[in-house]
Amino acid sequence: MKLMKAAPSVRGYVQSLMHFSEANVLVDVFLRSYPLGSEMPKELRENTRCVRIIQVSENCLALGPKKPFVTMILPLEEVSAVVLSSELSRPDEDEIDRLIEAECPTWERDFASTIESRGVRQMRTNRGRDITELDEASFWNKAMSAKYAVVDIYAPWCQPCKEVAAILDEMADKFGDRVFFAKLDGDEHEKLIDDLNVTAYPTVLLIENGEVKQKIEGARSLKKYIREIEILLGFRKRGKIRNKIANGKVNVLSADTLVEYVEDSTASLILFYRKDDHECKLQIRAMRELAPKYKHRVLFAKADVKAEKELAELFEVKGTPELYLVMDGDVFGYAESRMTKSELRDAIEHLLEELN
Repeated sequence: MKLMKAAPSVRGYVQSLMHFSEANVLVDVFLRSYPLGSEMPKELRENTRCVRIIQVSENCLALGPKKPFVTMILPLEEVSAVVLSSELSRPDEDEIDRLIEAECPTWERDFASTIESRGVRQMRTNRGRDITELDEASFWNKAMSAKYAVVDIYAPWCQPCKEVAAILDEMADKFGDRVFFAKLDGDEHEKLIDDLNVTAYPTVLLIENGEVKQKIEGARSLKKYIREIEILLGFRKRGKIRNKIANGKVNVLSADTLVEYVEDSTASLILFYRKDDHECKLQIRAMRELAPKYKHRVLFAKADVKAEKELAELFEVKGTPELYLVMDGDVFGYAESRMTKSELRDAIEHLLEELN
């Protein structure tokens, strides 16, 4: 689960919404007019649940099933929280694809015009860069002969593969003049993926001069792919993670600090606790002992489930103590019971290893 909540820092709030839009993920949007858990009109619910953020401006948010279709425009001040939907795809996904293919396969709605006219269909082209479909021969002739290449190994039936494909489309636009982007259907080329020791879908290979430098398995965040490609290109060095807001203390997580501690932090450890729970007290003590050792690398924070009921609901907290490891705004792992100090250290080290 990934979440984002309105915060005093409007700029950071808008950037978080843009991240959801760029990742092309399905989200649930909660409105201030209808607090979490309350019932809202069916028409409004259908246009704010299991939708995508089509575009973001400084003042408004456009929602819809998929670009370029906008079905609702909301003032940002009306948005209470945005949560990654539990649904992996929309039931009408195929129907939407057919509509887009028939009406506007290479167009995207002009958002400013949409807000101004509330539905006037003014379009602009947005072709982007093509991602080359490979077979075994072209994998060796093109991907392995390029100075830099990123190859997405996928399966047509794999839903996380579709999420990665959307992210790599964004990456191709950003790095396409320096990196050769391609994709390979693993089901069609089983011998090749066996030779490459690929065991999971999706797997993204980062290649430099014919050598696989990095193999990323599973769907990861936009920031993760950007960081790895920048390392491949030499723009960034692989090394210790520097997390400016990790102060070596166990901080208090609240609605006001949610975006900073969860979305903007490179790595975070979040505890949901109850003050009168002995297990929670032991967990907090272990966190206090570990926090100074991970200063400038991992942010430690805690939230009282009684005082922060809305946050607990957003994280779907079932009991206490409950721990969440967060990497680049995505939940990396969680535990529904107390972890010992050594178990906690191992989990944090695993997280940092993934970041590095």
